[in-house]
Amino acid sequence: MNVQLDLILPPIVIGSLLLLILGLNQMMMESQTGNRLNMEMQTFANTTLLVLQEELRDVHDVLGITDSTLVYNTPNLDTVRIARVGREMHMIRSNISTSLQDTTRYASRLADLRFTLFLLDGVGPAMLRVRVETESTPEQEVGVRTARYRSFAERDFYLRNLDLD
Repeated sequence: MNVQLDLILPPIVIGSLLLLILGLNQMMMESQTGNRLNMEMQTFANTTLLVLQEELRDVHDVLGITDSTLVYNTPNLDTVRIARVGREMHMIRSNISTSLQDTTRYASRLADLRFTLFLLDGVGPAMLRVRVETESTPEQEVGVRTARYRSFAERDFYLRNLDLD
């Protein structure tokens, strides 16, 4: 009986150790990937706001605004339409003199893009609130998790040119 236990116990112990090590390795990879995706999604949200900040410097007159689309004129009377198309942010610039359209696509991994125009304290200057939500995809995940990583960024922009008119 002693001889049989000596033959059986070492493979059981080694197998248990291998399962423990591989399980820990899987958990570490999922944690590492989760941290990277969380940081990456927040970076995409913040970068989208920075791009919008630069584009909104040229707002001369707001032509139309819905919760997910912003249309405005620039001082050159070009018409710019900003909207979410799929997971990208599209800026479609139409030149009034040449009738040409230029589309710029930003791979922002958007889940939602919201625009809200409001007056500060109800009577003050015109402000534009932009809310960006980004989300990871299943292909970016490690393992069989179904949870997605989401990040949010929100900023209020003072539209100075609207108050000068």
